[in-house]
Parts: sequence; structure tokens; C-alpha cells
Amino acid sequence: MVATVGEQLGLRERDSQLAVAGCLAQRAEAGAGALLVVRGGTGSGRTALLDAAAELARQQGLDVRRTRCSEYDRDGGSASGSASGSDGGREPAVVHRLLDGAPEAASIDELSPGGVPLALAVDDIHLADPASRAWLARLVPRLDRLPVLLILTERHQYDMTPAPRGIAWGLAPSLVHTVRVPPLSERSVDAIARARLGGEPPPGLAAATAGNPLLLHALLEDLAELNPGQPPGRSPSSVAELHPGAYADAVSWWLAAAGPQTADAVRALAMVQDEHDPLGLLTGWHLRGAAEAGREAAARRGAEAERVQGSGTAEAGRDGRWNECRAAAREGVEMERILGSGTAEAGRDGGWSEHRTPARRSVEIARGQESSGTGAERRPREAADPARLAGWAAALRHHGFLAAGSGGAGEPARFAHALLRDAVLHTLSRERRDAAHRTAARLLHERGDRAGAVARHLLPVPPVGEAWAADVLLAAAQEARSEADGVPRAVAHLRRALDEPLSTERRGGVLTELGCLEVRIERPAGVRRLAEALRVQQDGHGRVRVASALGTALAAHGEVLAAIAVLRDLADGFAGRPDLLSAVQAATALIASHDGESWRQMISELLRLRHLGDPDPMAETMLTEYESAAGLLSAEQAWERVRPLLAQGAVDPLLEPYVLGSVATVAQWADRLDEAERLAARVPLGEPVLHPGHECLVSVRAEAAVMRGDFARLADDPDSAANVHVGAQTVIALTELDRLDEACRLAGKLAGPGPDNSWQWCEFLYARGVLRSAQGDPASALADFTDCGRHQVGRGVVSPVVTAWRSAAADCLVRTGRGGEAVPLAAEELRLARIWGTARTEGRALRALGSATGGRRGLELIEEAVTALREAPAAEPELIAAQLDLGRSLTAAGHSGQARDVLREAAARAERLGAVRLGRLARQALRDGGARPRRIQHTGTGALTASERRIADLAAAGHGNAGIAELLHLARRTVETHLTSTYRKLGIRQRADLEAALAAAPVAPAGR
Repeated sequence: MVATVGEQLGLRERDSQLAVAGCLAQRAEAGAGALLVVRGGTGSGRTALLDAAAELARQQGLDVRRTRCSEYDRDGGSASGSASGSDGGREPAVVHRLLDGAPEAASIDELSPGGVPLALAVDDIHLADPASRAWLARLVPRLDRLPVLLILTERHQYDMTPAPRGIAWGLAPSLVHTVRVPPLSERSVDAIARARLGGEPPPGLAAATAGNPLLLHALLEDLAELNPGQPPGRSPSSVAELHPGAYADAVSWWLAAAGPQTADAVRALAMVQDEHDPLGLLTGWHLRGAAEAGREAAARRGAEAERVQGSGTAEAGRDGRWNECRAAAREGVEMERILGSGTAEAGRDGGWSEHRTPARRSVEIARGQESSGTGAERRPREAADPARLAGWAAALRHHGFLAAGSGGAGEPARFAHALLRDAVLHTLSRERRDAAHRTAARLLHERGDRAGAVARHLLPVPPVGEAWAADVLLAAAQEARSEADGVPRAVAHLRRALDEPLSTERRGGVLTELGCLEVRIERPAGVRRLAEALRVQQDGHGRVRVASALGTALAAHGEVLAAIAVLRDLADGFAGRPDLLSAVQAATALIASHDGESWRQMISELLRLRHLGDPDPMAETMLTEYESAAGLLSAEQAWERVRPLLAQGAVDPLLEPYVLGSVATVAQWADRLDEAERLAARVPLGEPVLHPGHECLVSVRAEAAVMRGDFARLADDPDSAANVHVGAQTVIALTELDRLDEACRLAGKLAGPGPDNSWQWCEFLYARGVLRSAQGDPASALADFTDCGRHQVGRGVVSPVVTAWRSAAADCLVRTGRGGEAVPLAAEELRLARIWGTARTEGRALRALGSATGGRRGLELIEEAVTALREAPAAEPELIAAQLDLGRSLTAAGHSGQARDVLREAAARAERLGAVRLGRLARQALRDGGARPRRIQHTGTGALTASERRIADLAAAGHGNAGIAELLHLARRTVETHLTSTYRKLGIRQRADLEAALAAAPVAPAGR
């Protein structure tokens, strides 16, 4: 392939521009010159194109002379002596350099003595001194009569302030030939990168550099230095990965050349591009900037008036504006006083560093201190025009700096690549970045954006010092708590809120909430925070709340004695407050349950109080719990004792959470799951405060879900490991869902901090035993079950209402060939289950005893278990397990037909319930018995799991997803997932079709 003219000169995609330059060079060589203006943005390659055009002119035989303009030229500097020029006596400096100081510079008609064609190449003409621009302007109309090709490059792009008049302004179009320099295409970028890096370049280089040659070559320089001899595997996403720094320097240069208004707009966009309608936000930003520029201009006027006043001349008086000038001077000094005082005005402007400096400069001018500096420093800074934002953004899209889009109102305006955005942000100093974040936060807050979006800009900056900032951060923490995995974000917002002004009472509340959340992710920090909150809190109720939370946090990690000491120290100060004292004692009693010895002492004390007279409601419910677990009460007796406490006003509000926790526990044990869940629903979702009573209610909610077989609901709960007991129930749920790897990971996490003398540890041992049994390790499972039983008996807990460790251990013994040892355990559980008297506990014990006994008698016991469990409305998992054992026993006894019926019903129930493991075992038992499992229904209402059916019924009744989540204590994400699955199974696409689909084919009752 033959290289193009541009490629021969080292350029890509510039052939059309060079073709124009070549034609004009031929004209100049023939005696008729022309003007060629090369226009492009910063870094677009104007200089490279100028060099190539000059080389073409040289090849045509033209005498090429070139120079480059700079800021120094524009500000009027000259090193050429005092020769007279054409602009107020000043010599045209650029022309002087261009023509090597030749005397013919003053005579345009003598530019080409002897008729030698001439090419004059001037780079960056927009920076030329006025005298040179004037000289060149006089040259252009005569070019068609001279053998002179004038090639000029001019920076030209759509900026936040209107561009000054270009060199071609006012000239006839026939005299000017203009070419523009567009960004390089992705194909050319990759070709250049391939040649520079020596291999296939990573994707995204065109986006990261916007096809801008300046940025491209800088990035390639960094990548080549970091990856010598081979291309990198990916494009970097931050300038921190480019430690040579050429790319970051190039972006900084690009911004500096773009002008302060455009640079500010680019940086501001980099700050807020992730917000809703970032261009709309920038409009407010620049309106603030325009107002600030107005104040700056007033300050300059004031400074000038101060200077005039100090000069003592009469000119100001003759001008008739003395008072106006003097007022303006006072305005400039006053702005410095306000911004320098650190008042709230600076905070409202949100740009402390940016605003303070112009104010100081205005006063320095007034005091005559600005006696040096370049002209650029002395020129006033123009205000950016907010009305130009849309055009500015469209131009950036066109040139590749912003991602392509329509540019419509509200459309996101995003940088084309993360590296480009990061490099722009990298140009901000810490002070300016903080000021920009504060401005963004203020604007978002005033616009009414979500607290989390506002707080995102408050988190990385020093305190704002205003009440609104604290309000936003606290609201953002509440938002984060309601989201999955939102606790770390909530912690960050609360920590930052402590830096803002807060009343003592509010600070105590924030410290308490923060400590309760920190305990979940960084326990030592949370405990320290709660201890600080206890010192700060002055209100008695608040101190009880904090001490209860601190005690709960300590007890959860085995420091029960320390927790009790904290509460007893607090109780000593409440001698005259019986309401507060009772609440502290209730917290102490519940926390004592985490330690075996402390629990036994507490029960002895409560029994003593009962003997002396009527104990308070909390003591009575705790004694009822204890006697139920000790096998001394039936379910009916226990419920009759605690039910009166549910009457309105029966319990002091301070004691209510403790009493409700105990009552809900008894209700759950008694298989009154609806009542237990109703009580547990009084704990708000996402409640951050640690409270012993709340802990009980959360535990009840988790265990009730497992008892119902609502495993998915618990497994998908973002608070599935809120405490060890909830985590243990989640391990069971994951096991029944056959998600054994997840269950194993969670069990490993819970095993670390578990206090081995706590009731929660007993629950964990039982759950881990269930998991190990499902993993096919009955020996390890047996060790867990027996260890659980040993700890429970040591605490006086013998009833199977807490854990069915005896039945589970008996199953493991049977599987390891030790059926003789299993029978006494199962028989003892059946005896205790009949004392309690619920169908669930009796049916479960009967099944275990039947499996251990074997033979005809064992078969009869398992059949009795199935019959009993059918009468328990919320014991579906136990019923499926009993049917599974019955089917296996029937198969072993040679009753294959009956076995198939039982096992098929078990498989169908497991499918509807979502009990994946039990369903798999039932189908395996069918195959082992020589039967083919019936095809499982995957569509229609019969395919819905219990959770899906419950959610579908509520949705059909008109409840929204958020309302369903609140009613069922689920994450909203879980509700949405279940509904999506329901729509698929029912063959519908929208919520409006739910009611008809559910009514068309109601679920048939399960049975033989």
C-alpha cells in the first residue's frame, strides 16, 4: 500500500488539510500568495500540521520562515530593542522574529526581493502581540499580488466564554483558506499505539485520549515506560497507575490552555458527572460563579477608587463620581473582611479558597501592592456564561472528551473514559477540590436531591460547619441502612456527621447509632463508640438505651461479666427512678442469659422474688421461658401465663421490648408462629440500635422462618447474620436450600467469635450439626449435636422446644451403625415432647424414635409421626422429613407401592416449599426404590413455592413491593426476585394479571 502524503510526513488523517496547503504553496510559487489558517483545539495537532504544510512549501521551492507565539508576546513583551512599530510605537515582535530582524519587515511590498517565493509559518497566532497582528492584517489583502504563503495556526474551540476575534475576522472569505483539525479516529489511535508499544494496544485508548494527539502521545509515553517492550493488558483507569506522569501533565496543560472558565467547567463536570442532570447542576454552579465575578469586579472598581483617592488628584472630583468610587472601594474591602472572617457566607458560596484569593487581590490592588506581574495576571477574570453550557458540552462530545449522546436536557454528560476524568480531577489542589465538593453538595441540597447524593460530596471534605450538612449526613446514613450491604456506608456517613455542629443530646444519639452499627463490622471501635456515647448522654432514658446497647455488644462476644458490670453501675444511679431501674434490671437479666453461671444466678434471684411476692412482668416472662425449656410446663400452660401481658397498657413502655421478646419466644415454641411473627414485626427493618429485647425478636423472626420452611426469605435477608442465633438459623436455611458451600462459609464466620457458654452458641452447634449431616459427615455432626446437648443441659435446658439435638443425634447414630445407642435418646426426647404437647415436637420425636427402632414397630411410630405432623399447620419441613423416612421404611419392608405414593407426595411438598435438599432426597429415594419420579411441575400455581405464593397473593391484593417487604420483613430485592419467578411460572408479564392467574388454578391441597 502506498503511503499518503500525510503518512509520508508522519501524520494520519490529515490528507485533506495538506492537500489544501499543497495547492496554496503551488499558487505562491506561481506568484499569487494566500492565507491558510489551521484551526483546532488544544493538543489537536495544529503545530504538527503547520510543520507538515511548511515542509510541503519547502518541497515546492518556497523559502520557509517560521516562528511561534507565546503568552509573552500577547502581553506586549519584546526583546528587540526600541525600534518603532505600527502599534503605538511598539515593534511587531512576532514579525521581527519571523523575518530575523530584517529591515524589510517594515515594508510589506519588499517581502520577497528578487521574487523568491516565501512561506511564513506562525504558530499560535492568537497569542501574537497586537502590533504583529496588525502588520499581518495589512499583509493579507496584498497576498494575491505577492509570492507569499502565510500559514497561521489558531486555537479555536467552543469555550465557556465567547472566543476573541480570530485573525481572519473581517477579512473577505476569498482571501482566507481555513482548515480544521478533527480528533483522530479509533483506527488511527490504535495504529499509532501499535507502532509505539510494539504490539496490540489495549482497548479504550481512543476514549482515554479523546483522539487528541497531545494526550495520546503522552499516554503512550507513560505506557511505554511502564511496560518496556510489550503493550499493557488493559487501559489504566486512574493517573495513579501512570507514575511517569506525562499523561497527567498533558491534561493539566490542556486545561491551562483552555482558559480558566472552561477549565473550571471541565473540573466541575468531573465532580458532578455521576449526579442527575449534571449540566443543569453546572448552570447553577456558573450562576454562582457569575455572581462572584460581579463581586470581584466591584472589588476592582473599589480598588481603583481607593488608588485615585490616595493620589490626591482632583480628577475624580471633576469626574463627578467620587462618592460612587469611594463606595466601590469600601465594597472591595468589605468582601475581603467577610471572606476572611470565616463566616457562614463563605460556606454558603461553597468555594472558600477560590473566593478568598480574588478578594485579597482586590485589596492588594487598592493598597498599591500589585506592582509587578505579567499582563495575564493583571487582566480581570471573565465570568463564564451559563447559557453556553449546552453548546460547550456538545463541542466536547464532538471532540471525543465526553461520551457520545444527543445532549438533550437531563441526559448524562460523562467523560469518555474514567482515566480522562481522573486526570482532570488530579489537576485540582486539595483546597480547590474541597471547595468544589462543598459547592456541589450545596447545589444538590438546594435542588432537593437524595441525601446520599449530597453526602457523597460532604464525605471527603473538612467540616462545613452548618446544620444542613449534619442533617444531610444523618439522612444519608438512614438511606444506606435500608440497602443491602449498606452498613459500611451508613457508618461512614455517621462518622462524618460527628464533625459537624451537633447539640449534646443529638451527638449522644449519633454516637449510639454509630456504635451499634460499628459493632457489626469493627467490634472494638463500636464498643469504644458506645462507651463514649454513655459518657456524653445526659438523659436517663438515653443512658439506659446506650448502656443496653453496650451490654449487648459485650455479651455477644463473651464479655458477659463486663456487660453486667456496666448495667449495674448504671443502676446504682437510678435509685429514685423505678421505671429506669426496672429497664436496666431487665436488660441485665437478658444479657445474663449469655453466660451459664450468670444465668443460673439470675434464675435463682427471680425465683426468690417470686417466692416473696408477685414479680414484675419481665421476671414472670423470663421464669416462664426458663420453666418451658426445663420441661416443667406444657405449651398451653406457658401461653396462658404470658398472654395477659399482651393487653394494652399491661407493661411499662420501657419494659415492653424485653417482655415482647420473651412472649414472642414462648409463642414460637408453642407453634403460634403467626402471633410470634406479629410480635417480631414490631422491630423495624434496619433498626440499628442494639437492644436485648430487639435481639430476641429478631431471633424469633429468623427461627419462625425456618420452622415454616421459608428458607429463601431468611437466606436472602441482608441481616442474615445480625447475631449468632440468626446466623445459625441462616446456616440451616442455606442447608435446606442445598447451598452447602454458602452455609459452610457462614458457619466458619460464626464459629470464630462464638462465646461457648452462650445459648446462642448452643444454637450454632445445632445448626452446624445439621450442615455436617447434610454434607455426609454424620460423625462430626454427632459431635456437634452432643456438644450442644451438653451445654444446654448445663444451663437447665432439657426440652426439645429449644433444639431437637437428641433426635438429630439419634439419626447420626443410626447412620453410623449405632442404632442401639440412638433409641434411648429418641425415647427421652419423645417423653419431653409430650410434656410440651405440640404436634411439631411430638411428630419430630416419633419420627426419630421410629427410625432408630426399625422393624414393624419403627414403621408404626413413623406413620404416627406423619399423622401428627399433618395436624400442625406450619410444620411442613418436619412433615416432609417424616414422609421421607416413612417412604424409605416402606421400601425396606417391601411395600413399594405405598412407598412411591408417600415419597412422591414428599417430593411435591418439597418443591412447593422450596426445600431443595429434601426434594432431592425424596427423588433419590424414589429412584432407589425402583420408581421414576413424576415430572415436577414447573409452571402454574402448583409450581409456586410457599414464599412466592404468599408474595403473589399480597401483590394481587394491591400491595406494592415496598409494602410487601415491610409486611413480610423481607428485603425489597427479595420481593422483586420472587415476583419475577412467579410471573414466569404463571406465564404472565404484568402485575395486573396476577389476580386472574392465581384464581384460574388454585393450589390443590397436598395429600396422598
